[in-house]
Amino acid sequence: MSNCILSYPDRTLAATLSGGSWLTGDLSLQSLKDPDPKKVARSTNAQTGSTTITVDLGSAMDIRCIFLLNHNASINATVRIRAGVTSDFSVNLYDQTLSFYFTMYPQGGLPVGHPDYSTGGTMPTDLIADFPKQLIAVLTPNYSLQVRYLRFDISDTGNTDGYFQLGRCFIAPAWQPSRNLLYGVTFGFETTTTSTETRAGSEFFDIRAYRRVTQFTLSLNVAQGLAQVFEMQRRIGLHDELFFLRDPDEATMVGQLQSFLCYMRELSALEDPYADRSTVSYRLRERL
Repeated sequence: MSNCILSYPDRTLAATLSGGSWLTGDLSLQSLKDPDPKKVARSTNAQTGSTTITVDLGSAMDIRCIFLLNHNASINATVRIRAGVTSDFSVNLYDQTLSFYFTMYPQGGLPVGHPDYSTGGTMPTDLIADFPKQLIAVLTPNYSLQVRYLRFDISDTGNTDGYFQLGRCFIAPAWQPSRNLLYGVTFGFETTTTSTETRAGSEFFDIRAYRRVTQFTLSLNVAQGLAQVFEMQRRIGLHDELFFLRDPDEATMVGQLQSFLCYMRELSALEDPYADRSTVSYRLRERL
């Protein structure tokens, strides 16, 4: 298990996007530059020549994480991600092909006797529709890359929708604290769903979306607190976003539920309980 990652800002929002064959207007490739992940870019078809994205950051910038959010990828879809300093991608600092879906549960997470007990099983097709659509890529184990150009070659020709769509292509640097979350982390869901009861006792529900929420505390040296926490609060505030990655080593779909695009719900003050140590609490709420 690795230390958590807090990743921001999204470099894509100010980048130049090109490549592939995408619809125009509200479904164009430029939709990826809108912070609202529900505004999607949609390809004209599902052929590999149409589902490519080239990102020009304008100059070499430090990045470490990529998150592809709110996609409609089918179960066998893959994406080749390349990152480098030349527009022809002849020399790449990162070049990997990733699956959008992988092992569902940790080994041994299913009941004894289940046919997938020893492997955890793959993503069940009946869960794809409402499972959080996010592909997480941490490019390096503990440092950032200086890159200007990125290319995404998406292979999803079997998509029954007849197209590929994507809500966010979040490309960002990352801060990974030198110590992991302190014990006492909470994680769960919240919703504003309400119910109305009739005189006869029947209940009717106004069903609203579920949001993931988490709360945790970090213990830092004073320098980290001033350089990282203060700067994060100054830049993000309560209105801007970050991506919280609970465990970069997590390799199951259900485990990655604990990682999500979010807002900070409060700007907590740094506390100094010991000499040269600071603690700070985070309360994060998923952005839908």
